Amino acid sequence: MLTSEAIALMKQRGVWLVPQACLMVEGGGIDPVSLEPAVRRKLAEIEPRAKFSYEQAIQSGVKIAFSTDGPLQKNDPWREFVALVARGMTPVQAIQSATIRAAELLEVEDRGRLAPGLLADVAAVRGDPTQHIQAMQEVQFVMKGGKIYKRP
Repeated sequence: MLTSEAIALMKQRGVWLVPQACLMVEGGGIDPVSLEPAVRRKLAEIEPRAKFSYEQAIQSGVKIAFSTDGPLQKNDPWREFVALVARGMTPVQAIQSATIRAAELLEVEDRGRLAPGLLADVAAVRGDPTQHIQAMQEVQFVMKGGKIYKRP
């Protein structure tokens, strides 16, 4: 849980937050029924505080990069996009957290944006994710190295 003091210090020192925001989103995160009773009580206690922490970090301008490595029922990246928007990011900011911001965090300049000569995997989705982030759920294909990959 982040306090307002911790958030201020993160912003002052340029510390990155790499959350797993979707762990706390109904339908995409941890299934409380699957947890031991003590853990279930702890989750119920910390969930509102965790949500508030993410919201405050976003509002404060803490640098945030995308993450999908948590213990999810389904490790679908679209759930993290939806969670970040639910916490206060715009859809564009959520997408940038996985592209531009992630490359900035990793200190790599050969990826993170679409430009000639850069490494890029391009995901084509149905709809406009800059208007409706849920469109990230409907990936139609991915292009990697100029080759198109589709799911059956």
